[in-house]
Amino acid sequence: MTTTLWLVRHPAPQMPPGRCYGRLDVAADAAAVEAAAQRWHARLPPRVRLVASPARRAHALAEALRQRRALAAPVAVDERLQELDFGAWEGQPWTDIPMAELHAWCADFAHYRPGGGESVAALLQRVRSALRDARAAAANLAVAGKASPAGAPQALVWITHAGVIRAVRYTLRHGARALPAVAQHWPRRAPAFGGGLRIDLTARDFP
Repeated sequence: MTTTLWLVRHPAPQMPPGRCYGRLDVAADAAAVEAAAQRWHARLPPRVRLVASPARRAHALAEALRQRRALAAPVAVDERLQELDFGAWEGQPWTDIPMAELHAWCADFAHYRPGGGESVAALLQRVRSALRDARAAAANLAVAGKASPAGAPQALVWITHAGVIRAVRYTLRHGARALPAVAQHWPRRAPAFGGGLRIDLTARDFP
């Protein structure tokens, strides 16, 4: 059995465009939650284990998907899957954030704490910790699948944020100890709201 990790970005939040939000607990648009739940219900394998960021915009999708699947187990919540904490920048229009602070962040991208919040290095540390646990869980699920293939989960599903998904992609490309010195080294692409990507946990050399 091949165990996979699906990285799913939360649906569109109820937030005016052009504002900074990371740890800010913004609810997702209800219609977007239902549409994403329908798509992922059709796309994911029959048996999954759902793990969500505690943010409402992520947990709402996880819960909607759990109900569609009629899963008995509650959605697991993992604090490590939260978005980057932007501190005092949270909720501000990006255009109101002093350009000098943005330049300082880009120049020391790994260690600068935007708005006095969380550094990208700290984000990578917690995401890599979650990846290690996911790989261990995948190994356990593979063993369980051999013993009881009809009942073991076929995939782990993280319902999370763009920053977390970028952190995973950066780690897979550059390794478990790498840090982005400048902003240009950080992955630009992330799934659209409600989108996601799949990783083969059994074939990767995770940190």
